[in-house]
Amino acid sequence: MLKGDGPCNAQRIATRVAAHEDGAWVREAAAAHAEKVVARAAQGAVA
Repeated sequence: MLKGDGPCNAQRIATRVAAHEDGAWVREAAAAHAEKVVARAAQGAVA
């Protein structure tokens, strides 16, 4: 890759963006799980 502005680069970027958007639910679920683990740990430490 010399310049990075070829036709395949646009396709590569579009595919990367689509994959990132499709994987958003996984990141959201992981964040929710992490919050739940922290909340349970805090509840266990208090009780």
